[in-house]
Amino acid sequence: MSKKLPIGILSKIIDGNYYYVDKTSYVYQLANQGGGYYASVLYALMMGTGLNIVVEYNTNKGRVDMVIRYNKRAYIMEFKVIKDEKEKGSALQQIKTKKYFEKYQSAIDEIYLIGIEFSEQERNIINFNYEKIK
Repeated sequence: MSKKLPIGILSKIIDGNYYYVDKTSYVYQLANQGGGYYASVLYALMMGTGLNIVVEYNTNKGRVDMVIRYNKRAYIMEFKVIKDEKEKGSALQQIKTKKYFEKYQSAIDEIYLIGIEFSEQERNIINFNYEKIK
């Protein structure tokens, strides 16, 4: 017995000349990693601004959690859920170590690296670091 495919939404996308953005890998991350909840809240907040936002951008060295581009500036963000004080600064350090900023160096005037860390126990932001590298 064959079943019909639900094309109602798809036909609206096609007929309305909308873009379709596949967020499958992002949804997978949200479902399988503890930090996904925090990242999803920030992502939803940023998407409401209408800015140019890329989430879970793959590089040859890892995945950038979020990049916001605005007026020849790039804000490269990494989110971490940490268990203790010793891990503070690891989000910003990951951006530097994995050189997530390299892609933007030639085309962007200003680049900001932003690390945001959440406490597993407190369930709140406990560390926010940033650095302007260009």
